Amino acid sequence: AQHDRQQQARDTAAAGALSRAATRADYSAVRALAVAALGEFPAEAALPALESAARDTSSRVRKAAVASLGALGGDRALVLVRQAWTGDRSYEVRAAALSALVRLDRAGAHNEILRGLSTPSYRDVIQNAAVVAVIQHPDSGLVDALARQVGVQPLPSVALAVLASRGDSTAVAALGRVLDDERGWV
Repeated sequence: AQHDRQQQARDTAAAGALSRAATRADYSAVRALAVAALGEFPAEAALPALESAARDTSSRVRKAAVASLGALGGDRALVLVRQAWTGDRSYEVRAAALSALVRLDRAGAHNEILRGLSTPSYRDVIQNAAVVAVIQHPDSGLVDALARQVGVQPLPSVALAVLASRGDSTAVAALGRVLDDERGWV
């Protein structure tokens, strides 16, 4: 029992130190690393710092905060993730928020995945997050939407092939429809 109390005290001290680093460190890289580590702590210790980090001036820190909130879970984390998905100005943060949203609210994320598939962004980070979500949680509607993105960039074709190799009949049919496409990645 004493060992458990000592471990809990060390964990509380560590969470406090990480929270201070996440909100007060001069360098965004340090803040981002601290925020990422906070995702492994209980919500009561991590949530206040993660909530603050979700509003940080650095997109690197906000991205780490959203990912940690996705790992943390809970109603407040879901609210913050949704805010980042719909309102953050960084494509990277929005992509991380979409991934976290799928993790936190799989049933409610269907329409957001569809939205992500059709959202252009620098280096396709938002579409790529949506494609990964379809691979992880395919349904016929999402696979059909994925198939409509085949000509936009290379990843949807690869995702359809992965799903087809798993026996997804909607993906097999979609691949059959695009066999004659002349773009190299298709």
